[in-house]
Amino acid sequence: MNLPDGGALPSADELLSIERARVGKTALLTLTGEVDTATAPQLRQAVHEALTVPDAGPIVVDMTAVTFLSSAGLGALVSAHHDAARHGEPLRVVVDHARPVLRPLQISGLDHVLTLFHYVDTALQGDPTSEGHDGDANNGDTNDIEAT
Repeated sequence: MNLPDGGALPSADELLSIERARVGKTALLTLTGEVDTATAPQLRQAVHEALTVPDAGPIVVDMTAVTFLSSAGLGALVSAHHDAARHGEPLRVVVDHARPVLRPLQISGLDHVLTLFHYVDTALQGDPTSEGHDGDANNGDTNDIEAT
Protein backbone atom coordinates (compact mmCIF):
# COMPACT_ATOMS: atom_id res chain seq x y z
CA MET A 1 0.00 0.00 0.00
CA ASN A 2 1.27 3.45 -0.86
CA LEU A 3 0.84 6.61 1.16
CA PRO A 4 -0.58 9.82 -0.38
CA ASP A 5 2.94 11.25 -0.67
CA GLY A 6 4.00 8.25 -2.77
CA GLY A 7 5.86 6.47 0.01
CA ALA A 8 5.07 2.94 1.13
CA LEU A 9 3.88 1.87 4.55
CA PRO A 10 6.60 0.20 6.61
CA SER A 11 6.41 -3.57 6.89
CA ALA A 12 5.62 -5.27 10.20
CA ASP A 13 9.29 -6.28 10.48
CA GLU A 14 10.28 -2.62 10.20
CA LEU A 15 7.78 -1.60 12.90
CA LEU A 16 8.70 -4.26 15.47
CA SER A 17 11.81 -6.29 16.09
CA ILE A 18 11.88 -9.18 18.54
CA GLU A 19 15.20 -10.39 19.86
CA ARG A 20 15.05 -13.92 21.21
CA ALA A 21 17.39 -15.29 23.87
CA ARG A 22 17.46 -18.10 26.43
CA VAL A 23 18.56 -17.53 30.00
CA GLY A 24 18.58 -21.02 31.45
CA LYS A 25 15.12 -22.41 30.70
CA THR A 26 13.58 -18.93 30.49
CA ALA A 27 12.84 -17.44 27.09
CA LEU A 28 13.60 -13.72 26.93
CA LEU A 29 11.82 -11.81 24.18
CA THR A 30 13.02 -8.22 23.83
CA LEU A 31 10.62 -6.08 21.80
CA THR A 32 11.64 -2.84 20.09
CA GLY A 33 9.17 -0.66 18.22
CA GLU A 34 5.39 -0.73 17.89
CA VAL A 35 2.96 -3.47 18.90
CA ASP A 36 -0.20 -2.84 16.87
CA THR A 37 -2.52 -4.57 14.40
CA ALA A 38 0.29 -5.17 11.94
CA THR A 39 2.82 -6.48 14.45
CA ALA A 40 0.75 -8.23 17.16
CA PRO A 41 0.91 -11.56 15.26
CA GLN A 42 4.72 -11.42 15.56
CA LEU A 43 4.42 -11.24 19.35
CA ARG A 44 1.92 -14.13 19.47
CA GLN A 45 4.16 -16.21 17.21
CA ALA A 46 7.32 -15.48 19.22
CA VAL A 47 5.63 -16.58 22.46
CA HIS A 48 4.21 -19.67 20.79
CA GLU A 49 7.64 -20.62 19.43
CA ALA A 50 9.26 -20.09 22.83
CA LEU A 51 6.70 -22.40 24.43
CA THR A 52 7.24 -25.19 21.90
CA VAL A 53 10.94 -25.54 22.66
CA PRO A 54 11.57 -28.87 24.45
CA ASP A 55 11.74 -28.36 28.21
CA ALA A 56 10.49 -24.76 27.82
CA GLY A 57 10.27 -22.61 30.90
CA PRO A 58 8.86 -19.17 31.73
CA ILE A 59 8.53 -16.44 29.10
CA VAL A 60 9.81 -12.93 29.83
CA VAL A 61 8.61 -10.23 27.43
CA ASP A 62 10.74 -7.09 27.77
CA MET A 63 8.63 -4.17 26.53
CA THR A 64 10.82 -1.32 27.81
CA ALA A 65 11.77 -0.36 24.22
CA VAL A 66 8.19 -0.48 22.89
CA THR A 67 7.10 2.93 21.60
CA PHE A 68 3.42 2.17 20.97
CA LEU A 69 0.97 -0.43 22.30
CA SER A 70 -2.47 -0.62 20.66
CA SER A 71 -5.55 -2.62 21.60
CA ALA A 72 -4.34 -5.32 19.18
CA GLY A 73 -1.09 -5.41 21.15
CA LEU A 74 -3.04 -5.73 24.40
CA GLY A 75 -4.94 -8.61 22.83
CA ALA A 76 -1.67 -10.26 21.83
CA LEU A 77 -0.46 -10.03 25.43
CA VAL A 78 -3.67 -11.61 26.73
CA SER A 79 -3.38 -14.35 24.10
CA ALA A 80 0.27 -14.91 25.06
CA HIS A 81 -0.70 -15.04 28.75
CA HIS A 82 -3.34 -17.72 28.05
CA ASP A 83 -1.01 -19.66 25.74
CA ALA A 84 1.69 -19.70 28.43
CA ALA A 85 -0.83 -20.77 31.09
CA ARG A 86 -1.99 -23.67 28.87
CA HIS A 87 1.63 -24.81 28.76
CA GLY A 88 1.93 -24.45 32.54
CA GLU A 89 4.45 -21.62 32.30
CA PRO A 90 4.21 -18.03 33.50
CA LEU A 91 4.33 -15.01 31.22
CA ARG A 92 6.25 -12.12 32.80
CA VAL A 93 6.03 -8.67 31.22
CA VAL A 94 8.70 -6.02 31.83
CA VAL A 95 7.56 -2.39 31.67
CA ASP A 96 9.03 0.82 33.01
CA HIS A 97 7.68 4.13 34.30
CA ALA A 98 7.98 6.31 31.22
CA ARG A 99 7.03 4.04 28.36
CA PRO A 100 3.73 4.12 26.50
CA VAL A 101 3.11 0.49 27.46
CA LEU A 102 2.11 1.03 31.06
CA ARG A 103 -0.79 3.42 30.44
CA PRO A 104 -2.72 1.11 28.07
CA LEU A 105 -2.17 -1.77 30.51
CA GLN A 106 -3.58 0.30 33.36
CA ILE A 107 -6.53 1.69 31.38
CA SER A 108 -7.50 -1.79 30.18
CA GLY A 109 -7.08 -3.33 33.65
CA LEU A 110 -4.49 -5.78 32.34
CA ASP A 111 -2.06 -4.58 35.00
CA HIS A 112 -4.25 -6.69 37.32
CA VAL A 113 -4.13 -9.74 35.02
CA LEU A 114 -0.56 -9.87 33.74
CA THR A 115 2.47 -10.29 35.97
CA LEU A 116 4.44 -7.06 35.51
CA PHE A 117 8.02 -6.26 36.47
CA HIS A 118 10.18 -3.14 36.32
CA TYR A 119 13.43 -4.93 35.48
CA VAL A 120 14.44 -7.85 33.29
CA ASP A 121 16.69 -9.25 36.05
CA THR A 122 13.84 -9.62 38.52
CA ALA A 123 11.51 -10.97 35.82
CA LEU A 124 14.09 -13.65 35.06
CA GLN A 125 14.17 -14.51 38.77
CA GLY A 126 10.37 -14.55 38.77
CA ASP A 127 9.87 -12.88 42.13
CA PRO A 128 7.83 -9.68 41.97
CA THR A 129 8.24 -9.29 45.74
CA SER A 130 11.94 -8.57 45.22
CA GLU A 131 10.89 -5.23 43.71
CA GLY A 132 8.85 -4.17 46.70
CA HIS A 133 5.47 -5.58 45.65
CA ASP A 134 3.01 -6.99 48.13
CA GLY A 135 3.13 -10.43 46.50
CA ASP A 136 -0.22 -10.53 44.67
CA ALA A 137 0.51 -13.18 42.04
CA ASN A 138 -1.87 -11.68 39.48
CA ASN A 139 -0.49 -8.18 39.59
CA GLY A 140 3.27 -8.25 39.36
CA ASP A 141 4.97 -5.26 40.88
CA THR A 142 3.53 -2.15 39.26
CA ASN A 143 0.95 -1.11 41.85
CA ASP A 144 3.09 1.84 42.83
CA ILE A 145 3.87 3.15 39.33
CA GLU A 146 2.01 5.85 37.55
CA ALA A 147 2.14 6.26 33.81
CA THR A 148 3.44 9.55 32.55
